[in-house]
Amino acid sequence: MGILKKLLPFTGLIIFLLIIWKGINLESAFTVFSRVNVYYLFPAFFFTFAIIFFKVTRLFKILRENNIEITFINLLEIYANTNLLSQVTNLLFSETTAALATMHNQNSKTRVANIYLLCNVTDFAVIMMLCLISFAVNYKYVMNLLCFKMHENFGYLIWLLLFIVLLLFICLFFYKKFILLLKRIFFDIKELFINSLKTLKIMTFLVYMSYLLACFFDAQTFNIEINFFYLVFVYTLASLITVIPISVNGLGTREALIIFLLHFKHIENERAFALSIFAFILAPVTVFLIFYLFVLFKKRLLNCQ
Repeated sequence: MGILKKLLPFTGLIIFLLIIWKGINLESAFTVFSRVNVYYLFPAFFFTFAIIFFKVTRLFKILRENNIEITFINLLEIYANTNLLSQVTNLLFSETTAALATMHNQNSKTRVANIYLLCNVTDFAVIMMLCLISFAVNYKYVMNLLCFKMHENFGYLIWLLLFIVLLLFICLFFYKKFILLLKRIFFDIKELFINSLKTLKIMTFLVYMSYLLACFFDAQTFNIEINFFYLVFVYTLASLITVIPISVNGLGTREALIIFLLHFKHIENERAFALSIFAFILAPVTVFLIFYLFVLFKKRLLNCQ
């Protein structure tokens, strides 16, 4: 049992290697990358940039509203460093590291941790909501794929309920300690939520408008023409599976899911694989590196002055 527990985080890596070995033709995958639509590539990068920028801005404004003294440049550096770290660890580890790096003294520790938690819970709730909405829109198509033939209205409610229960089960199963921690600090989070509601609403809206636009332009970059709501369903489900700690930042599990779901839309495995690698690894890492280099340049400029 102990060995299985230690091997669990490498499940995704094993799946990823199997996909490369058996699931796709690497030469075809490289061909897909070489034939991207450049006109859509730049908007795809721009909206990935926008997602990250608005997330950092939201965090910065909430920290300042709660009397946490930190400059935007320092926060950007922490955010870029820890998110680059998340590419070789997992989301929970990188967010914990970011929160620790932001803490200045003993008094601010709890407040900073709760602000990070508030932002993460908000993101999770919005992703879950988008996933459920896109699932509801695509309900008939998804159910036909799974060969379920039930009375339309009854089936709709039952399978929507089962989908919600499945997602909640995943969250509870993998994040028991996280849920217990959330219960203990519920009142602090509630107070933060009330104090920062305006900032949270505006900045989260901007984050997820950029997220939806990035979904569209990512798909167009690889000439993937499918129903937009089905694309959102694929993206949000991939985002949710990324947080499950059975892989390094969702590597492998995410690619398997995207290949599986896009296969039903007659998208080749290589194209689906390329989309996943670009949207969840190449584009974010490129943006984080740009932010990191900008911070280094800014600091060097300040030191020269």
